[in-house]
Amino acid sequence: MSLWTEITNTALIGCERKSPSLNGAPDKLGGLLAQLDQNDREGALLGAAALVSLYDRAGTLPLKDARPLPEACEPDDAPRCGERAAIHLAMMLRGEYRELLPEWMAKTAAAGRRVSEELLPPLLELGRTLELREAILPVLGARGRWLAAQNPDWSYAVGGFDETLWETGNSDQRRAVLAELRKRDTTRARELLASTWSQESPKDRADFLAALENGLSLDDETFLEAAVDDRRKEVRGAAADLLARLPESALRRRTLERALPLLKFKSNKLRRKTIEVTLPEACDKAMQRDGVEPKPDFRGIGEKAWWLQQMLGLIPPKVWAQESGWPIDDLIAAAKRGDWKNVLLEGWSQAARLCRDTEWADALLAKPIKGAEAVSLFQVLPQTRQEDFILELLRTDPSLDISKPAYNCIMSCQRQWGEALSRAVIDNLLHHAATDKFKFDWLWTGIAHAIGCSLDPALIPEAITRLGEATKRWTDRPPALERFLDFIQFRHEMLKEINR
Repeated sequence: MSLWTEITNTALIGCERKSPSLNGAPDKLGGLLAQLDQNDREGALLGAAALVSLYDRAGTLPLKDARPLPEACEPDDAPRCGERAAIHLAMMLRGEYRELLPEWMAKTAAAGRRVSEELLPPLLELGRTLELREAILPVLGARGRWLAAQNPDWSYAVGGFDETLWETGNSDQRRAVLAELRKRDTTRARELLASTWSQESPKDRADFLAALENGLSLDDETFLEAAVDDRRKEVRGAAADLLARLPESALRRRTLERALPLLKFKSNKLRRKTIEVTLPEACDKAMQRDGVEPKPDFRGIGEKAWWLQQMLGLIPPKVWAQESGWPIDDLIAAAKRGDWKNVLLEGWSQAARLCRDTEWADALLAKPIKGAEAVSLFQVLPQTRQEDFILELLRTDPSLDISKPAYNCIMSCQRQWGEALSRAVIDNLLHHAATDKFKFDWLWTGIAHAIGCSLDPALIPEAITRLGEATKRWTDRPPALERFLDFIQFRHEMLKEINR
């Protein structure tokens, strides 16, 4: 029995039941063990463990890595970011002001600079999630790409395109491969997905279908028609949405054929336009296959109305202007006068979102449509129109309260605004300083960061000065306002240092 085994057995049994036998040790080790006080059993056992452990490790040669050293990194042509810019990045990587990371990377890349070497590991680790990956790649430089090649978890940043990750990668890597391949060769991407379709999890099937939106064409119809037979609702819905976006798809024709007889466009004796609605009698298997769910997702709507609303949501809304010969505003006005206004407006809103129909989205928002559907319609609008729309809302009601339409639109418009919208929002913040004094702290936390990320950088000093002047006599500023001022001050300093 080895000496270490004897020590271990004694520790397991307990010193009160067994005394350690420390005989048989080499001369020098034995001499040290003999000096231990055998009357102190516990102390002798611990001392023996320490001596034997140290003796076994002493003189042991370190393991040698037989693999060849990696090739040296090529020199970086791009200059590294400045010292202060690196400090700002380090703060964001630790979690402070993290919402500004995309802007830091975009501005740094535009300035032709790269991340400092010591920050490459945490930045590469952050890029393992897809959210910021595209923003990270341009600022890595040659050293970042070289470092990524040494760690399989960072392989996304190595450069080039590795189709083999479709077979060996995790879900995130495989989504990235499919998305990139879809840009290069739409047919190959679809064939690759089809080759493993039956082995994919339901979540992956739905997620992978989303990649087909890029370059979507009638060539994808056969594959998508098979996908609408999937046993999972989320997969069927994703496939039906894609088919509904194809102008000549069979699904769109089938849905239109079912819906056309259900809407009649008439004018009464007073020449007022009306829409006569007939609800579908049944939701058969063919309708369900084409994306119509038989049971409503929410209360407050009957089954038959729900079936019609879903069908309308799959048909491009411009069809109804063609069928009726009426302009969009007349169609919406006629719908609002009828008994089925919610069904018609909700269905048309879903269709405008699905088909990215900016004209219909703008017209429906002008009426207005409320709730989550309004946000999805707002996102269809071009950027300049989004800003104009928010300006119109703020002129009507200067409040940024969470219950107001402007709140949701601002939360959905998180990118750098132009001067007009930025100045209008600053004025509205001053309005709140003069009225409610930002008293509901929790309401301001989310929107304050959204505003801070989006303000025109040239107006940040003005915003700080004006808000500071408006609140300087307050005995105690609300935490939300303090956080907002700190946030935009940091953003101002961050942008100033990037080009230095």
